[in-house]
Amino acid sequence: MSSILINNLPHVAKSYTAKTDDQKSEIKFLLGYEHESTAQATLKSSLTKLFSSLLVHEKIYISSSDLGLISSAIGINDTLALMRENIFSVIGSAQSPCISIGEDTLRVSWITPVKDIYAHTEAILKQVPTTSAKDIKQALYLMEYNLSPISDEEIIKKTRKELEYDLSNSTLRSELRITTESIDNVHPKNVAVISRLTNLLNGLLTQEALGISDISLDGYSHTYLNRKISISQTLPNASTSAFERILEVKAIPDILNLYLHKTISIEDIISLRNSISGKIFRKWYESTDYNQEEIIKTLVKQKKEKGISKFIRFLYPNIAGIVNPILGPIASAADSFIIEKLLSGWSPSLFLDDTLKKTLDIKIEKQLREQQIESTKSRFGDIRRNDVCPCGSGKKFKKCHGSNL
Repeated sequence: MSSILINNLPHVAKSYTAKTDDQKSEIKFLLGYEHESTAQATLKSSLTKLFSSLLVHEKIYISSSDLGLISSAIGINDTLALMRENIFSVIGSAQSPCISIGEDTLRVSWITPVKDIYAHTEAILKQVPTTSAKDIKQALYLMEYNLSPISDEEIIKKTRKELEYDLSNSTLRSELRITTESIDNVHPKNVAVISRLTNLLNGLLTQEALGISDISLDGYSHTYLNRKISISQTLPNASTSAFERILEVKAIPDILNLYLHKTISIEDIISLRNSISGKIFRKWYESTDYNQEEIIKTLVKQKKEKGISKFIRFLYPNIAGIVNPILGPIASAADSFIIEKLLSGWSPSLFLDDTLKKTLDIKIEKQLREQQIESTKSRFGDIRRNDVCPCGSGKKFKKCHGSNL
């Protein structure tokens, strides 16, 4: 199953003061790493990848903190709609990496704001505008059925070890312009970058622990990974990035922008995702048999090619479960005949051109028409249909500028 961990949403750097468990003393710490001035631009870039992932991946993994950010960005109702479709899986960790502030040192640490993941998520969702107690109850109920348990202790241990290794590497420190040499003594000028690296490593190790196939990263994270590993290796986020390139090459409108401008709704996106063509597309796209360039080359073709047959051979054992989810891969002979007929005319571009692009074009045309009608009504609202059109053409209003009303 194709899956992705969203790990590039911006968490604005803020300082906090909290009581210890015994309530006898206070601790100070810094959470986040994004500067407030760049947060909105980063958020839009992150949401672009999230919306592309809705069409590419079966499952999208997010932290409870990111569930709050997503809910604030797209609204709690649309977030709940995605949760009801079992698209989102919340990672069962209430631990947050931070920089603890001592009397004379800054050090990498982890903090547990509340007792468990449910209380943590509830506290976060309470901060989301227009979110009711009923909404939060629904979110917690849905989260329980799509929760991905994980060992916090193991992830923290491995993250600390990996970060210590990186900071001990003078060459890597030099290339990343980091002066900090120890996680127990963070240089004040490196607080943001060390926080970012800790979040990145935490995400990569979470991805590995849960067996998630892809991870969405920000630009700095890619720079870091390019320095750390051979560039010839496949970097994370390749599948979603390839899909975004394909949309650009095929001149398919930006899905997030259409959503933000209310041209399409979250229900439209879910409908595209749940279409037979959309499901087949995701099954084909998750294949590891073909590299990114071959995928792009295949998808930008307009006509069915002979080479498509090899993708059909890949799909055939998996497609029965899409057409008949009850019988699955042991579908009857009748089902197999239907499947064969279905696939005989299918190519990946059918989803991109005949389903995705066509749907988006229809939605855009509908919105433009509605805007034109509203504009005409605002200008000629007191003109009756059989009156002469004010434009001077001599035609009746209903045959001229009122023809779309």
